Amino acid sequence: ARAAHEGALARKGMLRAVTDTEAAELAEQVPGAFAATTLAQILSEGRNLVPLRIDGREPTVDALAAGRYPFFKPLFVIWRTDAHVDVGRFIDFLLSGEGQGILAAHGHLARSRFAS
Repeated sequence: ARAAHEGALARKGMLRAVTDTEAAELAEQVPGAFAATTLAQILSEGRNLVPLRIDGREPTVDALAAGRYPFFKPLFVIWRTDAHVDVGRFIDFLLSGEGQGILAAHGHLARSRFAS
């Protein structure tokens, strides 16, 4: 794997992105580009990218919730037990209807299964 990575970086004209945002920017700028990202990034950053259908399955939050789109990347929220009170308020907001709505509108399948 190391040799393949070094070989790719040595190729003239090879594009390189360090962050997800940089990768999305490159994908938008290069005609015919293919890149890995998430629906959440596309929606929350207003990206001019088209999510890939796999086996005719449309990658939407509704399709994921219904089990029609099987690919997802979990997002975990973790915090220390001795965290500042504001952290608890933020967690409460995430679990609220408003917080869950914001998550869903930005490509996340919001689930209220937080372990305490």
